[in-house]
Amino acid sequence: MALAARENPFFPVAGSDLPNYSTNQVKKPKPFQSIEIEVPDSVRILKSVTLTCENLDGSVTKKEIPINKSIDWHDKIVISQQKKMPTRRICKNNKKISPHFKKIAKEPFISFYGYEKELKIITADRLLRHFKLVKPERIVLDFKRSTDFRTNSFSGTGPFEKITLGNHNGYYRVVIKLDGRYTFHIRPVKQGYLLNLE
Repeated sequence: MALAARENPFFPVAGSDLPNYSTNQVKKPKPFQSIEIEVPDSVRILKSVTLTCENLDGSVTKKEIPINKSIDWHDKIVISQQKKMPTRRICKNNKKISPHFKKIAKEPFISFYGYEKELKIITADRLLRHFKLVKPERIVLDFKRSTDFRTNSFSGTGPFEKITLGNHNGYYRVVIKLDGRYTFHIRPVKQGYLLNLE
């Protein structure tokens, strides 16, 4: 008995639109803005709306929102995501300046400024390591410094609910408590670091 097989099963078949290589990169969809939905002319009552969403871990969550209101089928149903408007300062000449960060915490060797999902960390100290903890959601940052101080906590802003600083041997630890689940990125910037949540 003869068997037919492709020479390399990991590459797409000839004539396929798929790329001729494999990748583990995840394509991030474009940000959602709005969508218009038309309903059939027989519809008179909107009973509910169901949202099917993908979580950070790839699992899928469904949420049903009961509505039970009468609708006119001539009108489209619009679903949109409303962005939070940034806070802006106004100059004397009424020109808008770019949004500013709000001071959250300040110590002689480090200070924190928050704006929406960004946290500016002003320090000359080197970041040794960073990691995330869950239940509750926290980001942990360790900075190199031989110092001595008592543990101190500060109320945060936006998704950064609380910032706690604790002293350790040869370094100090910053614990940032979040208001929910996020992924985060931290990168060096002028005068310190910038932490972004997604």
